[in-house]
Amino acid sequence: MSNASAPDKKNNPTPAHSITKLIQMLNDKNDQIANARLVDEQIAEVAAEDLSITDLHLYPNPSKGQFTLDFVMEEAGEVSYQIIDIGGKLISKAKLPFVEGLQQWEINEQINLSTGIYTIQFTGPNWRSSKRLIIE
Repeated sequence: MSNASAPDKKNNPTPAHSITKLIQMLNDKNDQIANARLVDEQIAEVAAEDLSITDLHLYPNPSKGQFTLDFVMEEAGEVSYQIIDIGGKLISKAKLPFVEGLQQWEINEQINLSTGIYTIQFTGPNWRSSKRLIIE
């Protein structure tokens, strides 16, 4: 005697139900992708308009950990930097107030930096910039 029974609809849905569910999942994913693209576009617009600075110079590079940053402040405010190693670890950071106009920031990180390649991220009142920093 066999124990054949009718298919269990909870565990074995009909093909039409499976297709409907798959279409709904794909539509949800498409909505998520469209929203992510919209956010990326908005971020790119903000970055292009508000978060860039063209007159930012870091020298000497390579250095021994002592370097100078020249930049122009469109308005008075704080400028900060973060030095990040190649593995993404925050090594050092600092923040100072500056007035409007041409600025020069002497930075000495000889104690904190060993030979290697770092990213130094600068943030001003309405701009951001990153530079590659090489320590000898």
